[in-house]
Amino acid sequence: MENSTLSQLADNYNMIRTLRLDKDKEAAKLKEQENALKDELIARMKAEGYTAVGASTCLIRYHKKDEPTVTEWEKVWGYIQATGEFELLQKRLTPTAVMERWDANIEIPGIGHFPVESISVSQIKPLK
Repeated sequence: MENSTLSQLADNYNMIRTLRLDKDKEAAKLKEQENALKDELIARMKAEGYTAVGASTCLIRYHKKDEPTVTEWEKVWGYIQATGEFELLQKRLTPTAVMERWDANIEIPGIGHFPVESISVSQIKPLK
């Protein structure tokens, strides 16, 4: 690749990127099918009273657990402020919200920045 021209390198990049995007679409369709089958398995196992099903290639076990969900953010924020239990929150920023403030010349203490390099691709149809 080091001996290729910049144009050839761009074409190779575009070809591999397009192939990956096609595979991503294929994987997304498979994930849809997987989720539909999973939903059907769960529904049928619950309806028929099974917690496990053995097949020729696998053993499927049904599990149920409670996941937390916020019903009233104001109460959660009040609790966290009162107790200092910030570990209840994920430690990440919303980049869009920070950039909106930067665009308005508002600096937020404790937030830095680093450059991220990228490229954009526009497809060119070959002439026939």
